[in-house]
Amino acid sequence: MDSNKNTFIQEARKQQIIEATIATLDDIGYVKASLAQIAKRASISTALISYHFVD
Repeated sequence: MDSNKNTFIQEARKQQIIEATIATLDDIGYVKASLAQIAKRASISTALISYHFVD
């Protein structure tokens, strides 16, 4: 199995974070958005965002 390939759960979590990011940006704008606000909207920790989006 390819170690670089994401699992279904990883892909679903990334999609959840992306959707929360879009909603946050739509609600409060880029300047006011933060990882903490995105994490709160996605009901996850900020560390989980960094885990899934290293760069």
